[in-house]
Amino acid sequence: MFKALLIGCGNIGALYDFDNTQILTHAKGYALHPAFELTVFDINKELETQVANRYKARTLKAPIQQVISHFDCVSICSPTDTHSSFLKEAMKAKIPVIICEKPISNKSEELESLEESYFQHHSKIIDSIAYHHQ
Repeated sequence: MFKALLIGCGNIGALYDFDNTQILTHAKGYALHPAFELTVFDINKELETQVANRYKARTLKAPIQQVISHFDCVSICSPTDTHSSFLKEAMKAKIPVIICEKPISNKSEELESLEESYFQHHSKIIDSIAYHHQ
């Protein structure tokens, strides 16, 4: 079983397909796949609980920085201005696969810093653009 962490329970993370049969979000994709155990995180704890209950997912019981290394994959679906810090934490924790929604950042200096971090770590980072070009 793979342990997946979803960071951000908004539209892309969980809500676009919350009440229909389509699979459009990370949460539903993980939840319906038998090889994944899903944990969700959102700063909006009410939304986090709603998504966790809907998809029978876990929630974090400790700060994300303390537990991120326990996951096999991380989906970053939070607001764009938070992507860089979550990506850096995930790379530092040596998460094998990281999926980050686009844009990864709106700041060129953050992108340069992330590129440097990427080459120093062993994580495979997939952004949502990769899915559209395959």
